[in-house]
This record gives sequence, structure tokens and C-alpha cells, in this order.
Amino acid sequence: MLEILNKNYYKTQEVRDLVWVIYSPSLLSTDTCVSTDIELDFPFEFSVDKLFFEQLDQDPTALIEYIEQNKTARLGLYFENLLAYYFINHSSYELIIKGLQVQGKKGTIGEFDFIVKKVETNQIYHIETAVKFFLQYHEAQADNSWSHWIGPGCRDRFDLKLNKLIEKQCRLSELPASQVALKPIIGDAQLQSILHLKGCLFNYCRDEKLTYLHENSNRLEGTWCYLGDLNQLDPNITWHIGSRLQWLTGGEIASPCKDISDLEQQIQAQFIIPGLETQPVMIIGHNNRDNTEPLERAFVVPDNWPFLGLSKKGSA
Repeated sequence: MLEILNKNYYKTQEVRDLVWVIYSPSLLSTDTCVSTDIELDFPFEFSVDKLFFEQLDQDPTALIEYIEQNKTARLGLYFENLLAYYFINHSSYELIIKGLQVQGKKGTIGEFDFIVKKVETNQIYHIETAVKFFLQYHEAQADNSWSHWIGPGCRDRFDLKLNKLIEKQCRLSELPASQVALKPIIGDAQLQSILHLKGCLFNYCRDEKLTYLHENSNRLEGTWCYLGDLNQLDPNITWHIGSRLQWLTGGEIASPCKDISDLEQQIQAQFIIPGLETQPVMIIGHNNRDNTEPLERAFVVPDNWPFLGLSKKGSA
């Protein structure tokens, strides 16, 4: 299945991003349960989707227009918008509602990402989504293996995010206020909760690879390094700095770096921009300069990273 994520499989960037949103590996293994009643694998069927994607790749106008109409610089919203496009336009599904907010006495107490019906079975699903990029950090923040992984901006942590997704967001339908909000929309139908968790984990270039409970052995991986570690990168790879929306599939190469020295200068220039001093930079590696499949992803962080005191809030 990973071959369909290759850059040469679909010619249109937006279609490649859409396929990545649907079919990139989950961060968690579906062979083990993190919760007895929360599914980790939505019943997508590539044998059915193959024609859908091929036709879209031949004429991506509608998809591109949809993205423009819902334009955002936030990766999480871009991810959700692509998934919404799929459910809106795929004949196998009906998108019942997106972003249904649940109100309590003191305001909003939660939001359903997607309520979707599979047409063939009439099964209704509550799908919670997340796209996360975590960096290995050798100092565990809690007594579990997930706490070794923190977001590049130091605003979230794998164990905290996973607990929130499973114990709060995926269980939103259990609240009385949620049942009131759902009643006019789905009647007495039962919801199946599913966690659609995608992303990539980055191991530190000088440390041994960390493992964690319920990990997916097929997950996407990369490396991260401090600015002072750039000499650890393969000098034979053409690197370029990726914008946030290129974190999924690599995107187009706007200005490839000539060499590691040029890469270092470009990253240093980013780190001195006000407001970006603490923001790690994703770099994407190619084996040549004609914009073929990305070979590698890496994060380059300031030499005084991580900034664990910045915030305890989760990031979108």
C-alpha cells in the first residue's frame, strides 16, 4: 500500500495529499487495542477508491477549487478539509455533518470532527482525526513510553494527545448533551467511534530508535537533528525547506539547497526571524533535482531545543 504514496503514482500534488490523508499508515497498530471500543482503522477500500483517485488525478479541478475555497495555512485544517472532500464526493459515503459542536451550560464542551454514513451498510461513524508529527526526546516526561515523543513546537506530547483523543474526543457521544445534539441528525442510530490518526515520528540522529506501546511497525519515520548536527545528514541528497502544508507528501521543490552549507545558512536565516526563533524547520530530501519522490524527512531544531516551558496546551 505504501507504493501509492510515492510521488510518481499520482501526478497532481493535491491528489497525492488526499491519498496520503486516507491511506498513509496510522501511528498506532490496528493489531493491538488501546481501547476496547475505539476502532483504529476506518473501512476504506482501495479497490473501490482506485478509480476515484485516478479520475481525480486526470481532472483535479474540483479538488483544487475546493482547497482554494477553504484555504488555510494550518496543517490540521488542511488535513480535515481533504478528508471532508473525500466523504462529500465519494459515492460510497454520505458526510452527515462536519464539526458538530456540543453545548453545555458553560459553553462548548466538545466537537465531532466527522459524522459519516457508509451507504452500502447504513453504518454511521463518528470519526476523530489528527495528523501529528512527534520528535523523539530521550527524557521521558511521564511513566510511559509515549511521553518520549513531543511536538516540534513543544506544545503537545504523544501520551497527552492520545489520551485526549481516546478518552475525551472519541467518547464525546457518550455525554448526555451530545446525545441531545445528535438526536435531530441521526435519530436513534448507533455510532461507531473511530480514531483516524496519521503522521510521522522522528528519531534523533545520534540516539537509538525509541519504541512505544502499540506502535505501528509500518508508520512513517524520519530523523531530527540540532542545527549543529547538520553534518550528520547525507550530503548526496538534495534538501529543501518544506512549508507546513508540504509536511504530508513533500510538495514541489521551490529552491533546493546547493549543499549542506547552503542548507545551514537558509535555516539560520529562518531562526532569526522574530517569532520563529523556537520553531523547528522540516527539510525534505530528494535524490535529484527534478522533483521526484521524497526520500527523507527531517526536522532541524535550534541548538537549545526543546522549549518545554513554552506551553502545556495541545497544538492543532
